[in-house]
Amino acid sequence: MEKYLDIIRRVLELSDTVLEGLRYVQARLDKGDFIQTFEMLNDVVSGINSMVGALQPMMEDELADSLVPLTDELNRALDTLVTAYEQNQSLEAMSILRINLTPAYLEWQAELNRQLHPLILS
Repeated sequence: MEKYLDIIRRVLELSDTVLEGLRYVQARLDKGDFIQTFEMLNDVVSGINSMVGALQPMMEDELADSLVPLTDELNRALDTLVTAYEQNQSLEAMSILRINLTPAYLEWQAELNRQLHPLILS
């Protein structure tokens, strides 16, 4: 894991930025600004994909047991949200973001922090 310390630090930083993006999208959707959230949602999707990709080499270690199922759940929620966006279903997108994606992301991020913070503190 030593060779992954820089990646771990960057992933943890990006995870906070992605959460800010999710909150921004939610706030804009709550105001009815569906169209204005496309770009930020794209950034959120890119951020999540970047983190998952960066963690891939480490997923064969201890991380796999706890993070793989949470990553799968996160990806399912993200796919569902993207589909709602593609179909211009703003109310459905709001619901998916609030009920599925944000909770899945928070759970994934909490496990990520639980697993990775001790590695950068040692």
